[in-house]
Amino acid sequence: MSMAQLSIIGNLGRDPEMSYTPDGTAITKFSVAVTRKAKDKESTTWFNCVAFRKQAETINSYVRKGQQVYIQGEFVPREYTDRNGAPRMALDVQVEKFQFIGNKPPAVTTGVAAGSGDADVLGDLEEHPF
Repeated sequence: MSMAQLSIIGNLGRDPEMSYTPDGTAITKFSVAVTRKAKDKESTTWFNCVAFRKQAETINSYVRKGQQVYIQGEFVPREYTDRNGAPRMALDVQVEKFQFIGNKPPAVTTGVAAGSGDADVLGDLEEHPF
């Protein structure tokens, strides 16, 4: 048996998005930014994460953009077609364990228009097959 396991500590790039499968299973998708600093150089790596069932509901309820989290999970390949019709492949992190760390994010505001936030650097989550 083979698997690609990883552990990351980073900040949510945007609020989680929860949906349900036809059989009622909760799925929450979110992105985590891991920033590394070396001398005068800084680089950020983005990870697409997906959680299921109770973890999905907990993450969706309590985690917000900017909050620091610890994620442990497995890389899962995902094939999709981009907006131009080209086939693409991505690696998602299927969450096995998570922990809230760092400070709580600022209070969630209401009444913000959809799509008025930051640019979606990870692609349209609606195009993800789960």
